[in-house]
Amino acid sequence: MSVINRVLNDIEKRNNTAENNSASSFEPVDIKEPANAKWLSSLLIITIIALVFLVAWLYFFDSRNLSPEKGDNIVKQTAGIISVSASAPTSMTSEVLPVSSTTSKNSKVNTNAVKLATLEESEQKLIEQVDVQSSTVLPVKSVAEKIEKQATVQASEKNFTVKKIEPKKKSTLTITPLQMSNSELAQLKLSQGLKAHKAGKINYAQSAWKQALEAEPRLHEARIQLAASYYGANETTRALTLLLQSVKQFPKFDGYSLLAAQIYYQLDNPQQALVVLNNPYLDENSATENILLAGSIAQQLQQWPVAMNNYQVLVGRQADNPQWLLGLAIAQDAQNMKTQALGHYSRLLSLNNVESTVMHYAKQRAQALREETAERGNNG
Repeated sequence: MSVINRVLNDIEKRNNTAENNSASSFEPVDIKEPANAKWLSSLLIITIIALVFLVAWLYFFDSRNLSPEKGDNIVKQTAGIISVSASAPTSMTSEVLPVSSTTSKNSKVNTNAVKLATLEESEQKLIEQVDVQSSTVLPVKSVAEKIEKQATVQASEKNFTVKKIEPKKKSTLTITPLQMSNSELAQLKLSQGLKAHKAGKINYAQSAWKQALEAEPRLHEARIQLAASYYGANETTRALTLLLQSVKQFPKFDGYSLLAAQIYYQLDNPQQALVVLNNPYLDENSATENILLAGSIAQQLQQWPVAMNNYQVLVGRQADNPQWLLGLAIAQDAQNMKTQALGHYSRLLSLNNVESTVMHYAKQRAQALREETAERGNNG
């Protein structure tokens, strides 16, 4: 208000001066009011409106990213700008006012006073509005709590509950040792050995088969595979030692004697191979492979009784096998058992799908035996 009083005093002094000057001069001076006052007033109003829009924009678009401290600083800076902008035109207006003409001096004093009061009132309201808006900026935590409370209220109205999302627990890998029996462990090691042998890892395969035999000594397949791997690695002595020990330990399992006989036969020792087979025809439970190998080796060694006994068992198991009928007939023919040999040759000739060489040999021997039998009968 002191500014207004000074302005009024200045106007009053200038009025007195103007009256004195008018009394001494007969020609009135028409002094036009400068246009700068109106222009500055318009500029002040536009500046205030722009600042209001700026504050509104900062509040609506940046309130979520601002902390309460930053919001207060911006409001204080904005209030300072408004106060400076509001005070600057006031002083400028006070300087322009004395230049008014004498006829409108009193009315302009009142108008300027009203404008100043209006500016001060609008400035105060704007600052209060900014303060109110800045005070509504809430921290993120309080906003989240309000949102959660509001969601809970809405959920209760709709008769359902809001469940809090809990973080998923990390899955943990637990390894439980599996208890295996000896037989299961032996089968596992046998399988591992076969896979390793197929991949060319002979040492690993042999180690796996040894572990299988330690878990289950009666796992004959593992021992056969181990002995065969020794023989394949040119460790013949080691292979035969393992097989012969196994024959004594498990006499009812003829797989060891069969593999040992095959190794001896490959080493050009058929007699030892026949010994290892140990007359398999005597055991009705002997494998067909053992009996066939024993009959074939005995035939090569011209041990005809042994050969005949083995082939006789084979023909008893399968009477229509051409190979076995031929072996039996040859063994009997070699022992001058003409009648028995002729009977088996004739049976062989009655079969279908016989090889031509076998058929030709059987015909020749059957014809020869018939002639010998007829000649012997004629001789009495």
